Amino acid sequence: MKKTVYFIVLTAIVHILSACSGSTVYDEYA
Repeated sequence: MKKTVYFIVLTAIVHILSACSGSTVYDEYA
């Protein structure tokens, strides 16, 4: 359960970083 929550939070952070930087590199990991 904790791993699922961590994965969701990590994915959210990745999307935020990709949105702020405007880079498509993060989209490969999302």
